Amino acid sequence: MHRNDLLGVLVASFPNRACADEAIRDLHHAGVRHTWLGMAKGGDTGERIEDLGIAHVVARWLHHDRDETLYEALCEHGVAEAEAQRIDGSVPAGDCVLVAEDVLHSTGAASIAVRHGGTMLVIPEEIDASAFRPMHDPMVASRIEAARRHPARRATR
Repeated sequence: MHRNDLLGVLVASFPNRACADEAIRDLHHAGVRHTWLGMAKGGDTGERIEDLGIAHVVARWLHHDRDETLYEALCEHGVAEAEAQRIDGSVPAGDCVLVAEDVLHSTGAASIAVRHGGTMLVIPEEIDASAFRPMHDPMVASRIEAARRHPARRATR
């Protein structure tokens, strides 16, 4: 298990899709909204991945011609190249690979993955939320003034 040099990306492998789906559900409840799930397939030219994140049948059919390696899929979803190279070829065929992006609390997210039978492949660095400044709205003063001058009309019955 290695630490990722890209903040906020967690990668775990699961023995089956049911375990991975449960982990995704709990990660979503914990505030991790950007997740991707794929299934490793064997291949003559390297480890291939089937994208399980496409739910709609028509979208899956249109997306079918895309045959990418695990390495390409991991890089596409924010995993650093060195980590993607290390992971590529190490996931047994039939196992699911979960990538969770924008993870703020790495220990909580990692414990969710492990609790559902996942094996951690990349653990994100802990992000200091205090380092983020709140977004500044230059129009906030004029919006407040406009709201004072033009109060909302009250519904009459």
